[in-house]
Amino acid sequence: MNPESFYRDIPDRRFELDVDEATKQDLGHGFIRYLWEPTQVRMKPNEIVDFRLNGQQVISAGYATDPLEDIYVVQMYPRHINVMAVLLRFSTLWSYSPSSRIHMWLIVKQS
Repeated sequence: MNPESFYRDIPDRRFELDVDEATKQDLGHGFIRYLWEPTQVRMKPNEIVDFRLNGQQVISAGYATDPLEDIYVVQMYPRHINVMAVLLRFSTLWSYSPSSRIHMWLIVKQS
């Protein structure tokens, strides 16, 4: 399958985040949450940014912005068994975002 077939619009930028660079929290029963230091991103109007969260068997992922902004998920899906893709869009059409801090998290199941 062509990876671009998942997208109507091709993301403008991609950030690869690896669990080796994250803070690890043991949630018990083999579940681990990884938290990354905020990624500084200045998003253009209507821009799509692709975050690839690389870990073990990915279960779930999420994000928060600081400050609170109109940035929303376009898609979030397990790209591979060990990679969660999170595509975010800055929804305004008329101005640049300030330099936003994107806080990403990932939950994995250890085998």
